[in-house]
Amino acid sequence: MISQRKNKPARSATLATSLLLLICGISVSNAQSINPGLDDIFQLRGGPFFANFDTKVRVQGVDFDQDALLGADETTVALFAKWRITPKLHLNLGYSKISRDDTTTFSAGTPIGGITVPAGTTLALDYETSSLPIALEYAFVKNSKTEFGVEAGVAVTKIKNTVRIRVPGAPTLTPVSDDVTEPLPSIGLFWHQAFSSQWMFMGSARYLGLEIGDIDADFVDAFAGIEWRPFKNVGFGAAYLYNDADGKITVAGTESNFNYTYDGPFAYLMIGGGVR
Repeated sequence: MISQRKNKPARSATLATSLLLLICGISVSNAQSINPGLDDIFQLRGGPFFANFDTKVRVQGVDFDQDALLGADETTVALFAKWRITPKLHLNLGYSKISRDDTTTFSAGTPIGGITVPAGTTLALDYETSSLPIALEYAFVKNSKTEFGVEAGVAVTKIKNTVRIRVPGAPTLTPVSDDVTEPLPSIGLFWHQAFSSQWMFMGSARYLGLEIGDIDADFVDAFAGIEWRPFKNVGFGAAYLYNDADGKITVAGTESNFNYTYDGPFAYLMIGGGVR
């Protein structure tokens, strides 16, 4: 009887500790997930991004339709990497870049940005945007099938946009000339859902809206895709990427309002591995 009474507080303490850990979302077991994509210590994803564009620029009340000359789509490359510091704490890196340039010479008078230009006028456009996001994720829901949590980080964002108009016999006009690079903080959510040992859904969304340096804008980006993993350390994925920015850039006292959206399918190869 005495020994039973002595063990009761120990059992109660163990039960209370287990309940506290459960409430805090800390797993007391190391049960393996049904899909290795939820357990890999490292993951690398890369492949072609088939981007579609919708770009609008307004400078001093004049609109410039760049897509009409640059085209509304381009194929580029996107890369993403993940390191699971702990089962619930992850470090994410990524990189994507869109670069377009074109030069067109008009054979007849054509209106450009509210101005009718003479024949022989040359319009040169140079547009580039790139993003290098660095973020920490924390999964406050983590079990054998599901990861769901929050993300906070910084995206080093570059926006370069130049429009030059060369009229025969006149100085070159540069109505649009933006070239800024800023580290922009972001917050977001992520959700990974395993359906089997080979199939998994991956989704994330980030937002930032702020005024920093030369940029005053709202940025949104999202990722949603399905990943198939037929081999231990190799998988294939099909996803859709969405990026949108709406705001203004002020350079040397000149203000440019912009709205650009680039989105499209992303096909990638995934390499992952490492176990604890």
